[in-house]
This record gives sequence, C-alpha cells and structure tokens, in this order.
Amino acid sequence: MTWTDTLIARIARHDRGFSARCFGSAESDIVRYEGRMPVCLSPPHREFLLAFGQNDGGLFAADGFDTSLEAVQAYSRDYLQDYGADFLARFHVFASSPAVEAVAIERIGDAQEPVVFMENDQRHPSWSPLADSLLTLCFGTAFIREMKIRFGRCLLTRGPTSSTADLREHLRSAGVVEEPFTDSVSWYGRLEEGTLVAAVRETASPHTSVYLCGASASSLARGLVRDLQLDEPRVSPFA
Repeated sequence: MTWTDTLIARIARHDRGFSARCFGSAESDIVRYEGRMPVCLSPPHREFLLAFGQNDGGLFAADGFDTSLEAVQAYSRDYLQDYGADFLARFHVFASSPAVEAVAIERIGDAQEPVVFMENDQRHPSWSPLADSLLTLCFGTAFIREMKIRFGRCLLTRGPTSSTADLREHLRSAGVVEEPFTDSVSWYGRLEEGTLVAAVRETASPHTSVYLCGASASSLARGLVRDLQLDEPRVSPFA
C-alpha cells in the first residue's frame, strides 16, 4: 500500500462522503482530496508543511513561513534527523466556497509506511477530516478530544522559544500541573478545573506557540502577555 492509499483509507474512516484522486507525476506523488471545508481554515488559500513518521506527525510550518522547496529541503535535513520523521508533506488548501474543500498533498523526501490520520471517534459534526488531522497531528488525540468536545475553542499566543523556561515557571506558579505528552508538544499541563495548556515548538521559526483552553484560558493568556511580553492572544485558527 502506498502512502496515498493509506491517506485515502484513513480519510474514508472519518468521512464517507469524500472524493479523492491522484494527479501529477508518479515521482511527486500528489493527492487531491475534496470534501467539506473545515472551520479552522479560511479561503482562498492556506499552506502547511507536515512531518509524518511511523507513529506520529507534527505541524511543521504554516502560513507566514517560507514554504519553497529549497527552504523545505533545508528544514527537512534537521527535522528528519532530529525528530525521526520519515518524510515531509506539503498541504496546499484551496476553497472555492465554504462548502467545498480541495487539498493537494505533496510528499517531500523518502517515505516509509506512514500513520497519517490517528483514530478519533468523538468528532464534532462541524469538523472535517482535514481539521481533525491537523489538530491530531499537532497535539494528539486526547488533547483534541478535550479541546473540541469540552471547550469548543482555543486561545493562541506566541513568544520567542528562548523564553520557554520562563513560560513553564509562569504557568507552574499559576497552578498548571505539568503532564507528559507527545514529542510535538514541548510542555503540556492543566489546571484543576480542566483548563488545558500546551506549548508547541515551531521547528521552522524561533517561536513557541502556547494554546490555552477552558475557564482560565483568558486570564492565563493575559498574564503571559503582561509578564512575559508574549503576543496578544487570539482565537486559534486550529480550533
């Protein structure tokens, strides 16, 4: 089974109404997927880079990053070596209307048998397989289930990766209990009432993204802006 077959099969598990076809040369191995437009993406165009491995994947870059082939090749040398990913894929997301989604997924580098879409049975009906995949690849199934089902939205703030130690100390002092999590998340925790916090390394930039969900998300975000000079919080495009 090729990686495109794996991708199509895993999409089908989530959405029986999808259509997919391959186009382009066999060497580029591009998949086109058409289905519902996910709420986390907006037209007319979004581009993502994702790294896929045997057991996991991670958001590698998004809008605002240099996603040229030359830059991707430079990124991939470090990423594939440091994180053990098997290959990179470049997602080009196009939408002609809010109801139609077209995604071109281009493999970059050598691929083993990838695990592209993780299982997630508790999906909100307004979410598409692509939205699930981007979130799940970035955070893992447990975090996504809680974020979508319990909270419905997520706040995002960003700051220099050099401030990660200060970030962890700030969140600990606010009562956030650290928990082990996936490699794509550099720090993860929660408050007693269920507020979730995840600090995510941005491999292609010198920044860390901090996602906050739940009752205390707004106050935690304000504290990060005030004390650590992180960016003003906004509603995450991925939630």
